Amino acid sequence: TCTVTGKADRKSRAALLAACRGSRVRMVAGIGCYTELIKANDFNPGINYFSIPQNKKSQACSLILDRLGIKDVWNEKKIEGMVSEHTRAFIKIQDGCREFCSYCRIPYARGMPASKPAEKILAEFSSLTANKVPEIVLSGINIGAYNDRGLELAGLINKILNIDGPLLRISSIEPCHLTQQLIEIFPHPRLCRHLHIPLQSGSDRILSEMGRKYDSQFIHSLCGNIYKRCPEMALSTDIITGYPGETENDFESGLKLLTDCGFMRLHAFPYSARPGTAAAEKKDNISSDCKKERVADLMSLSGRLLSAYCRRQKKMRCRLVVEKTVKDSPDNYCEGTTDNYLKGRLKARAQKGEVLDVILTGEQSGNCVFELAFRTD
Repeated sequence: TCTVTGKADRKSRAALLAACRGSRVRMVAGIGCYTELIKANDFNPGINYFSIPQNKKSQACSLILDRLGIKDVWNEKKIEGMVSEHTRAFIKIQDGCREFCSYCRIPYARGMPASKPAEKILAEFSSLTANKVPEIVLSGINIGAYNDRGLELAGLINKILNIDGPLLRISSIEPCHLTQQLIEIFPHPRLCRHLHIPLQSGSDRILSEMGRKYDSQFIHSLCGNIYKRCPEMALSTDIITGYPGETENDFESGLKLLTDCGFMRLHAFPYSARPGTAAAEKKDNISSDCKKERVADLMSLSGRLLSAYCRRQKKMRCRLVVEKTVKDSPDNYCEGTTDNYLKGRLKARAQKGEVLDVILTGEQSGNCVFELAFRTD
């Protein structure tokens, strides 16, 4: 379950209630941020329901089976076999956040930052590599806050890259955590040339209201520094629109920042008040219609940004992980995602999970078009 937006709350609650209505359901277990925050008397489905704490999420199967009185038959060999069927695997290296941005209640659900010991991460990476996973993603609630006894994220990544293995991707990372030491690692041949940097707004005034620890000038400088080190880098971001008090000028400032900084793609969300946060005490004076219009404008901009990035980077060589093949097609095409997070297709005979060396030739209606450079093993 998720609680990042009001819509996420509603979907999480609806999913839990739908599960509880099943005619043959004996028990329902809730996992995730939404179930961490709802009180027992706020959710009483009338059947055997319990919430699994975040710090025991990895033990979910055992906890559920124990509640049902069934012997735990899971083992490492079976779990590894399941992982090998996917084209991308995730290693959670960190949990928790202490930023307490005005609109967000994740810190209340996840608690303070905690980092997984580096030796465990390296062991997981080696295990996934042995299972021939083509791409591994380092994930967490606030991965830039990773710190294992003085070893920070840049040091951890260097340790991982010293092990022979597949492509390595960094998941969402806060702007202030993109240190020079981290930027200097690019462009390592195995490190994916994509960074998702959640700005949330492009207006200095709104950023200050949100409690974000940077301004538009910082973002300009950061993006320039990244492109200087890795000109092919693709940057994506999250934007919240309709934050209380956001004016048209605030909104336009954000559009300009995203364009000037050459972002490749963005995700847009209408602001929704989260109970218990500082922003929830502000008057939500932006109408739902206005929020919808601004989200539509942002998504339209996202399409233009992708087209502009593809024009700038035309003929760029990428590594594409095959995610789908269409065997019966006369063109024998396959689809996948590149190391710089471009999604598209090309004419080639390939297997799911195979890594292809491709060249970007264009973009059509949000989908990139590639041609095969040569096959990699």
